[in-house]
Amino acid sequence: YNQKISVYRANNFRGKSAEESIELIKENVFRSQAKAIKIKIGGRMSKNKDFPTGRSEKLIPLVRKTFGDDMKIYADSNGSYDVSEAIRIGKILEEYNYDFYEEPVPFDWYQETKEVSKSLSLPIAGGEQEASMRNFRWLIVNRALDIVQPDMFYFGGIIRSIRVARMAQVFDIPCVPHISGNGLGYLYMMHFVSAIPNAGPFHEFKGFNNQIPLECNTSELRSNGGVVEVPTGPGLAPSIMNESAALITDDSAFSAAWYVPTSDLMGTNLNDRISGVFWAAFLLFSWTAASIVSGAVIERITTFAFGILAIAIGSVFWTIDAAWGWHFDGWMLKILGYH
Repeated sequence: YNQKISVYRANNFRGKSAEESIELIKENVFRSQAKAIKIKIGGRMSKNKDFPTGRSEKLIPLVRKTFGDDMKIYADSNGSYDVSEAIRIGKILEEYNYDFYEEPVPFDWYQETKEVSKSLSLPIAGGEQEASMRNFRWLIVNRALDIVQPDMFYFGGIIRSIRVARMAQVFDIPCVPHISGNGLGYLYMMHFVSAIPNAGPFHEFKGFNNQIPLECNTSELRSNGGVVEVPTGPGLAPSIMNESAALITDDSAFSAAWYVPTSDLMGTNLNDRISGVFWAAFLLFSWTAASIVSGAVIERITTFAFGILAIAIGSVFWTIDAAWGWHFDGWMLKILGYH
């Protein structure tokens, strides 16, 4: 259906002022040549809080003023608002002719999402965190969403996501898949979009991962004028080459900086201002990791020895492993697309 895909450049600069954000967004747009962009508003599941205070209301008009009327502009709140605040922010987005409004309320507030959708003329997008086919069906049948956004990683792959796209097609709802991370996710996105008839006009792009040595004879795998050609061939089409060379180069993802626990590349992404949630979640996960091991060593280890092992797993090994897979620059996320 789609041999070439127009991309929108996703940007996440929460925690920075509107003025700082706009300069970084301009750099991303210049590099990608995109004709559409998406900005982050709100504080991410922040109960109506903004970081810094007032950032979103300054950024919304500033982005439109900076890029003009020809640029397609989307806004993503990551479930930052309750219904009344979501509608208030939505009215501002409408005033500046934004093109869709993603996750105005927490993703599992289905009835509330519908309420926001009915209160605005601005298309409402969502679904990146949804894991249930039945919940997608409810959102589609009840017209709570104007654009569906299954995430192929979170939702269980391309086949399940295509089923969502087909349900949406019956109701003339476009599908704009969400991408997690920037490993090989853009390749999955391109093949998915090429296989559905109701793809939206622009699709998410977070930058190419140049640390994976790819060779492709059917596509440059580059954004040319904001358009990427879908590669053709077996599997994903590109082949990974020179793995051994990539592993030993000083600037590769496997250099020493990626292994040091004190490196800036380690730890969870605190830029989203929910570090307390992450701390509690990771504490629970560390306990879970230790308890899983207990099943393998039960009746084969003393209580004292297991205590030492549990502390090592929960405090050291799990922390490092989680940083590799959860930090926005962790090598498992950037190189493998694993999150």
